[in-house]
Amino acid sequence: MKKTVASLAVMAALLPTFSVYAEGKEQVRKSATTFNVISDIQGDLGDFDHVLKDMNKVTPLSRALIMNGDITPTGQQSQYDDVKRVLNKNKHPENVWSTVGNHEFYAGKWTADGKLSQSTWPNGVTEETLFNRYLQFSGQEKVYHKKELDGYPLLFLGTEKYMKYHDSKMWDEVYMSDEQLGWLKQNLEEYS
Repeated sequence: MKKTVASLAVMAALLPTFSVYAEGKEQVRKSATTFNVISDIQGDLGDFDHVLKDMNKVTPLSRALIMNGDITPTGQQSQYDDVKRVLNKNKHPENVWSTVGNHEFYAGKWTADGKLSQSTWPNGVTEETLFNRYLQFSGQEKVYHKKELDGYPLLFLGTEKYMKYHDSKMWDEVYMSDEQLGWLKQNLEEYS
């Protein structure tokens, strides 16, 4: 019985730390920082729309939405536009950040008329074009970057080359430059 009472007392003491309360019609965050992380949208816009609606119901005070790669099926500009359209029609946190995934580079596997044709890689699609599309979508200058959320650092990493453009025997292998790895090391040392 003592353990039960002690456990309940600890829970009662901790719960207010992570709770929210209503003040008029506005919800006010007490002390926890909340953010949502999703990945692999890959063109499933119906599910993406549903997830955004659910997140808004479950975590209305979320401070950020992080999309961890494979935002598009193949990295076509129209696919990024579709993701933005669904995002813009839904309530979501002000901060929307992302990382690049391997699917963002798959456009080179397809012909202009939408037929899979890996034998004719890259089908007129340049690596630079694919990176530029992603960077324009993300609003970042590089695939790796740091954001701060309520005083907490968030480090985002990403491949700097789609290796198939550099070695015909490769496809989705990740390439991180010494610069990116040094940046990561410096940030980990700074924040640890």
